[in-house]
Amino acid sequence: MISEFNYNSMTQKQRILAVDDNRVNLILLKEMLSEHYEVVSFSDPVKALQHFFPETFDLVISDFMMPEMHGIELLEKIRQIDSNVPFIISSANNDEENIRAAYQAGVDKYLLKPLNIATLNNTVKRFIKIKKNCI
Repeated sequence: MISEFNYNSMTQKQRILAVDDNRVNLILLKEMLSEHYEVVSFSDPVKALQHFFPETFDLVISDFMMPEMHGIELLEKIRQIDSNVPFIISSANNDEENIRAAYQAGVDKYLLKPLNIATLNNTVKRFIKIKKNCI
């Protein structure tokens, strides 16, 4: 017999923190992912960081260039709170130096915009599975 606690934890959607200063991009991310995941979105990375803890997230997707704080800065601050949370940067900027800097800072994946729905879904699914196996 499955207890109510176990049943709820098995059916609860994994939580994704989406951060992008462009509200249209946030709406698109929510549309692409909300069928399988709970997507919490912020257009302000500072507010997103304030909500990262005490809340818990299974994955973070962040824009690279934002006015208040760029994606690498957000990555570094989030990793101080949770060193294992998968972090994906999405950007229209395909400059090799930016991509290299993101990977050197510890980003798990750098996706170019416009985001391909299948690539995004496969990437998110893979990193969520990896995180679940590490717990």
